Amino acid sequence: MTSPLLFPATLRTDLLFSDLELSPRAASEEYQIAIAEHNEVLKNIARTHNASLFDFASMFPRELQYFEDGVHVTEVGARLKAQMFANFMV
Repeated sequence: MTSPLLFPATLRTDLLFSDLELSPRAASEEYQIAIAEHNEVLKNIARTHNASLFDFASMFPRELQYFEDGVHVTEVGARLKAQMFANFMV
């Protein structure tokens, strides 16, 4: 597959972040419910065990400079991710 980064800038964001929206399985109501339930289970486990939980997905910016392909982060994205985790841990 051609890297979305090779497409014109006006298409890049849509292409990079279209995976979930355009995937029939990921876009299904059942899949979205399962993800939400999974996240709630994790939150409940953390709460029950008084453990810290970092909700990376809800906090990380969905911007081109941070992603190779909409899922995997670039070097810049990895640095930001590391800084976010470090700030969370302090």
